[in-house]
Amino acid sequence: MLAACACIACCAAITLLCTVFNGRIDTNGINIGNNIALYYIGGFVGSAMVMLAAMLAPPLGGLWRLLAENTLTVLALHACFCLICRIKESIN
Repeated sequence: MLAACACIACCAAITLLCTVFNGRIDTNGINIGNNIALYYIGGFVGSAMVMLAAMLAPPLGGLWRLLAENTLTVLALHACFCLICRIKESIN
């Protein structure tokens, strides 16, 4: 348990360093920052951190299953939400 928490902390530190040194990332605007290697390292290490944290998380009934099943819905509606925000910004 302690080793897994240490791995999560290391992953968080690596992801933070990649974020600081790579600069701003905007996947919607196809901007990967200053360095493509840092972009991929930060992405893979950040994903590993989330997977490790999920393995350590206690089962919360059907909550994890509910979130996992509805993630695709959120992803599909994300573009619509961004479009609505852009339209609202252009009106103001």
